[in-house]
Amino acid sequence: MDTAKQQDNYLQLLDLMQITNANFPIGSFSHSFGIETYIRKDIVHDGNSLVKALLLYMNEQLLFGDLLAIREIYKIFRSKNADSVKHKKIWAIDHMLGTQGLSKETRDGQRRVGQQMVKIYNEIFDCELMVQYAQLIKEKKCFGNPAVAFGILAIHLELDLQISLYTHLYSTVAALTQNCVRAIPLGQVLGQQIIYELRHKYFEDIINKAFKLDFKTDFCKNNPGLEIAQMEHEDISVRLFMS
Repeated sequence: MDTAKQQDNYLQLLDLMQITNANFPIGSFSHSFGIETYIRKDIVHDGNSLVKALLLYMNEQLLFGDLLAIREIYKIFRSKNADSVKHKKIWAIDHMLGTQGLSKETRDGQRRVGQQMVKIYNEIFDCELMVQYAQLIKEKKCFGNPAVAFGILAIHLELDLQISLYTHLYSTVAALTQNCVRAIPLGQVLGQQIIYELRHKYFEDIINKAFKLDFKTDFCKNNPGLEIAQMEHEDISVRLFMS
């Protein structure tokens, strides 16, 4: 018979499976975050070139933005500061993520996905801080960001930090890969092979880097080439994605 701890572990796993499912309605299917520009320029045109573009996104904006933000949110929660101080620091991370980056489309895309995550999370989970986050978004005191929303929920679900980082990395990359598979287009099986390759060859290294970064000096570093592609996407007249 399962112990109570084992049962909790199973329930945690099911929570993760639900919120990372491709059908979870957060609107990520509407965004390429600049990679559609590379597709239009034929820089990304097959499986190998897509892997290179995804690695660029993972090692730059995801690593220095989302993953570092989640790591810092865990650090804030584990500190001995009063809750009010902790919360203020978390909202500061939301503000930094919401204002960094030159592409308005990308900032707006992150905001839309983040706000939808907060909305759906609040309809499923009983998380007091997520309710507060939603209120601050409504009052326009916070932007709403996927990494902040996921970080808050992960702590509420008592997930290990490393598991949280892997989960957010996987769900973001899997969604982006599927979007690019539609846009190039590529076969669905090849898309799954790419996700498998990225998981097995590169995820561990990226997560290890996330633990070594300095939040004060590394947070929100961006690759100029990727940011240019994201800004150029704003001028594409006919496109599949909002960013």
